[in-house]
Amino acid sequence: MSSSQCSGYGAPIAQGHSSPTGSRVFGGSSTRPTPEASVGEVVFESMNTAEGGASVSAHPAATASQAFGETSGVSGSNFGPEPSVSQHVGSTADPCMAPGCSSNSVDEGSTLGTSQGAPELARVSSSEAMMLGAPIEASEVADGTAPGGPLFPDRPSDADIIAWENTIREAGPGKQALVGQPEPLSSLAAEYVAGSPVFLSKIQTLEGAYGLIRRTRGDGNCFFRSFVFAFIERMLLMGDDAEKDRVLARLAEVKKQLTEAGYEEMVMETPMDAMLDMVRNIGSPVEPLSIDILEQNMCSEYISNYVVFLMRMITSCEIRRRSDFFEPFIMGMSDLGVGPFCQRFVDPMDEESDHVHIVALTNALQVPLRVVYLDRSASPGGHGGPGAGDEAHVDMHDFVPESLAGAAPVDPSVHLLYRPGHYDILYPRAG
Repeated sequence: MSSSQCSGYGAPIAQGHSSPTGSRVFGGSSTRPTPEASVGEVVFESMNTAEGGASVSAHPAATASQAFGETSGVSGSNFGPEPSVSQHVGSTADPCMAPGCSSNSVDEGSTLGTSQGAPELARVSSSEAMMLGAPIEASEVADGTAPGGPLFPDRPSDADIIAWENTIREAGPGKQALVGQPEPLSSLAAEYVAGSPVFLSKIQTLEGAYGLIRRTRGDGNCFFRSFVFAFIERMLLMGDDAEKDRVLARLAEVKKQLTEAGYEEMVMETPMDAMLDMVRNIGSPVEPLSIDILEQNMCSEYISNYVVFLMRMITSCEIRRRSDFFEPFIMGMSDLGVGPFCQRFVDPMDEESDHVHIVALTNALQVPLRVVYLDRSASPGGHGGPGAGDEAHVDMHDFVPESLAGAAPVDPSVHLLYRPGHYDILYPRAG
């Protein structure tokens, strides 16, 4: 395995970040569709707005009711009961709806959740029904010029396509817990049995350093959710009062920075309280935090998503606050400035995270983090394809806050596994 350590950048930009193609629906609310959004996504956005869905954003100008749908009479609150499948499916163009896979990207080495090359439904009625997320009966599809009809005898029929799409929906991210239970790292290998041998070789190599993996839902928030869970779990297991006090002091400083940046108190209050309550209850004689309670909190749509929302605010604030540092890297990734980048890729819920997000959050909270990359590269540094070397190397990159960087190596507090478009939690072996 190879690793690198830096206080900012230095490793190649991960290839999991992809631009949004339109509105994404989450818990009854949706982000505003981009200009290139499909007609179906715009229709879904309009319907959602008519039903009282709220646009989720961590922008300073957002009010609490805009962010969380708390206005009286608003249906589909973002932090209510478990969302239905229809609330997760914004259009028929989503490439991956399988557990463990982000809705914006497909892990090409895995045999699970891929939908590449699938033809879209030809009839408007079918497409509209699928856009709404409702199962479609084959009897509802008319014959004639549709796929499988007289004019297209060699293509799959509408009934076959519908059955396939319904299967994908049934295995959608809404069926997976926000944070799962620890599993042996060897359980990953089952996903790649019929896939690339490079993945299997890398998993075998990783088993020497890591014993367990804890999966998170692939909903675009997996980095922030994984980070928070692993960070708090480590403090809980270590029982370090000094670290607890440091984190509480740091959160107080972060809240001050958010206020100075223009974030409204009513927007920050509940998300910050959700985070502070968990940290304060570590080692508390009254209602102490336990692993079971932490799991319950981070699997709760209400609490977990508030905490993720807080992490997005902190990340966005850090990027804007240090715009001179981040702007060259943002411009290298996109044609956007710092403000538009945060509005499009950091503030909204369900947007995937990349190096910029990681550097900003780890510096804001002063938490060192290691990312282990599981990809198809067979040589160090993410270069070369299968067979490029005698051994499949596993790249690791340490994100060390500038305040902690020095001559001596810094042990990471959080370990995450990165597969294209998705993050899970890793547990190092003892010793």
